[in-house]
Amino acid sequence: MVVGSPETIADRLVGYQNAGADGVQVMNAILPESYEEFFDHPVPVLHDRWLMQRGYKPGTLSERHTARGYRGLFSAD
Repeated sequence: MVVGSPETIADRLVGYQNAGADGVQVMNAILPESYEEFFDHPVPVLHDRWLMQRGYKPGTLSERHTARGYRGLFSAD
């Protein structure tokens, strides 16, 4: 569990990244306030440190996946 100021949380997440972690799971104590607190406070610090992307490409993950171009390659059509 990581608690503290937004900067402290960002520092701990950097430590996890340096140790080899490639992601974290945000757990909620209270819905939806826990998520709102995370996105309102630590996330901007992570953005400022270039540790979290600010946006995503449009479309779903399956629409953007590189294997999408191979879909139907072996179909009978």
